[in-house]
Amino acid sequence: MPKFKLTPFVIVSVLVALGIAIGPVLSLFDQSKSRPTEAPGGTPVVRIPPETSKETVNLINRGNTFARQGDYDQAIAEYSQILALLPKFVEVYRLRGRVYAAKGDTAHAIEDLNKAISLNAADADSYQDRANIYNTQRDYLKALADYSKAIELKPGNATLFNDRGGVYVNRNDYEKALADFSKAIDLAPNDPTAYFNRGFVLYNLNQYDKAVASFTKAIELKPDDSVQIYLNRGNAYVKMGDYNKAANDYSKAIELAPTNARIYYNRGLMYEQLDNFQGAAADFTKAIELGINTSAIYTARGQALASQRNYDQALTDFTIAIQLDSNNYEAYYNRGVIYSGRNDYDKAIADYTQAIALSPKTPGFYNNRGFAYFSKKDHDKAIADFTAAIQVDPNNAEAYYNRGVVQSERANFSQAIIDYSKAITLSPNTPGFYNNRGFAYFNINDFDRAIADYTQAAELKPDYALTYLNRGNAYAKKGDTENTLSDYSKAIALAPNEANAYYNRGVTYYRLQRYDAAIADLSKVLELRQDLADVYNLRGAIYADQKLYDLALPDFTAVINLQPEQARNYYNRGLIYYRLGKIPDAITDFQHSLQFEKDPAQQKDTEALIAELSKQLK
Repeated sequence: MPKFKLTPFVIVSVLVALGIAIGPVLSLFDQSKSRPTEAPGGTPVVRIPPETSKETVNLINRGNTFARQGDYDQAIAEYSQILALLPKFVEVYRLRGRVYAAKGDTAHAIEDLNKAISLNAADADSYQDRANIYNTQRDYLKALADYSKAIELKPGNATLFNDRGGVYVNRNDYEKALADFSKAIDLAPNDPTAYFNRGFVLYNLNQYDKAVASFTKAIELKPDDSVQIYLNRGNAYVKMGDYNKAANDYSKAIELAPTNARIYYNRGLMYEQLDNFQGAAADFTKAIELGINTSAIYTARGQALASQRNYDQALTDFTIAIQLDSNNYEAYYNRGVIYSGRNDYDKAIADYTQAIALSPKTPGFYNNRGFAYFSKKDHDKAIADFTAAIQVDPNNAEAYYNRGVVQSERANFSQAIIDYSKAITLSPNTPGFYNNRGFAYFNINDFDRAIADYTQAAELKPDYALTYLNRGNAYAKKGDTENTLSDYSKAIALAPNEANAYYNRGVTYYRLQRYDAAIADLSKVLELRQDLADVYNLRGAIYADQKLYDLALPDFTAVINLQPEQARNYYNRGLIYYRLGKIPDAITDFQHSLQFEKDPAQQKDTEALIAELSKQLK
């Protein structure tokens, strides 16, 4: 009697193409560089000559009062009355100059301060006030000259060193700024402003640990009004990679300023770094509610939402980001990632293409577009993109790896080995690279090198179930049954729901005629997946070999349900019906098999079998 037709042993290996996602760009908010010039507010110390009349003193006091109240025109009128009476009153020129500055009339302010200096070349306060105006006008050279003259006249005045340090900051001359802020601290060791300013300079000099120390001292001296200090210390912690401390500082700043949108934005970025995507999305949402309406924040929130698999909302955010800034390549890229994840590769390719046009030197964009082309089975364009990624970044291991994947898919295993080898050279501790090169060696029948690569992958990642499965396949090809079974069993222990491992071990048991073990493994495969006709076919054949025809029958019926147009399936079930003595059913199945049989020799044998069985019915 003819034998059952079985599916040959199948080697199962997996190739995985990489999709590289961009993390949030840490574009933190900082404080302004320069120390602001204060408007006249406190009671000025005015040197009033003894011979000054009571009426003049009253005018001075009235002018000061109006200045404090912000009634600058009335203050100017009072000071002008004094100067009409006392045209050489230096202090009043300075006071009126300050009020003009507060009013925004810098021309008259400088005119008054020039007059004060001409009357008294040793008036340090007038030099300071004039320097403040030059600083706000960004005339930094004149500001530096005036602050330096004031320091010459008042070398013990910490505020002057603070102010001149601010000008050096505005000129990006951080070393000189650092010297001035340090001098200010020496002169006024309890002034938090100087510590804050020095911390800012140290931050810009990339001395982040020292910056943190200065900011910390400023907080100690000014604990209840330290929003900017916490914000900037948090920024320094970011540069140090200490995202927990950065988030804590931003939280402190939020407690002190709960409506400051920019701090929520910064904390949101930290939460993303800490994989607290729900917290990040909440902070970005709060920042948006408080008034930040930028492309960058919608991009950041979209990334946080996508990381929570809230892809619909993420897609909306990336689209808004693009509407706000059509040059936001990150938004195009990340929207492309979502489209790719939804298998909408045409839209993904369109977005990746736009990202590439805006940022043609970013290898990850080519890499992901290449993956989309690969998924569409457009291997030529995929290889072109991975090659472009390599041209942009010759040390991009993922691009070599991905190009190797495409070469393997095209059965160009020798070229795949070259690409995988380059990827391994660039990133020697990536287990997937060894696994895939091992697969390529396997397919050119170089089983020893395949086993060596799989072994290296397993050493780098001992819980890498796929590697044990693949190495077991290589051992099987070498006829090393002991290691074959050991590796399949290891794969199953690491991935108890990996159907391929059970299937391959079941086939191995079948070849060893360990039928009970084979049936157990094949049954496990069918618990995990019910769409594998070959597994039903093999288990049915084993049942039949053991004369368990009642168990074999439903398996071959399942095969027919899954593959209703294959001759062998009807043929195999016909044999079972024959063994069960159900001759009419056997004849029916053999006749069905003839409808799909393409092999003339098999057709002839089946026709002869039908004729013989038909005689038995007579």
